[in-house]
Amino acid sequence: MTELADRAVGHDEAGQREDVRICAEFARVEARLIAEFGGNPAADAMVRAQVVAVQEYFAAAPIRRYLPILVERAVRSQLTAR
Repeated sequence: MTELADRAVGHDEAGQREDVRICAEFARVEARLIAEFGGNPAADAMVRAQVVAVQEYFAAAPIRRYLPILVERAVRSQLTAR
């Protein structure tokens, strides 16, 4: 792809760095939620499934910077309600 095409589909260097940062933050979110609500393999799997489901819900969000916070709050709310 050309540089212009990369920018058009969001593959510029800054966008890639932001994606890496967000992925790392999602890993920390998942670890925090598992520490809080997990404790056994079934509970850990349930937390991971909730995180993935909420991430998929927000997948088309145009602004990704705050997704880890939104996902953590939504999953924590769902797990607390159980």
